[in-house]
Amino acid sequence: FPVTIHRGGIQYDKGNTCGYFSEIPIQKLFLSIKDFSPTAKTITTFYTSAGGNYYTQIANQIDFLYGLNFKSINVVQEENFSAELQKLKNKTDAFVIIADPIYSRENFEALSKFCKENNILLFSNISSLTDLGIGYSLDLDYFDLGIKTGNLANEVIKDPEKCSLDLS
Repeated sequence: FPVTIHRGGIQYDKGNTCGYFSEIPIQKLFLSIKDFSPTAKTITTFYTSAGGNYYTQIANQIDFLYGLNFKSINVVQEENFSAELQKLKNKTDAFVIIADPIYSRENFEALSKFCKENNILLFSNISSLTDLGIGYSLDLDYFDLGIKTGNLANEVIKDPEKCSLDLS
């Protein structure tokens, strides 16, 4: 019965799984980009992990519905971060920071500086980064998530079958 950020680690195939994902749907991020920057066309992100890749796969499947081109770049080695960043000059309108280990303090600072110098909208679904210099972020309503999670827990206690998923 998880409340989790990363869907990739949950083993649905094992059954008896239910809960909520504590991530901002990519659709909300796309809509907010269009609100902040209506002329934005290209959004980029870097990832290294399976969790980061999961999020980018969804974005790559639905970006066209929002008139956007989402580019996810797998940065194989952290040493390549700055080089990959330089390739984005004049090629992206916005950059989204997703939950991924590639965003070390050093990489975040380089990214923030690069975006400022190149007029690239920098945003995230990690609200604590606004204090560190990103343009904006979206956050969950954790009060609402807590109520939903508590209600689901009560339902599962009363009827464990509510948490059994047959995915075969």
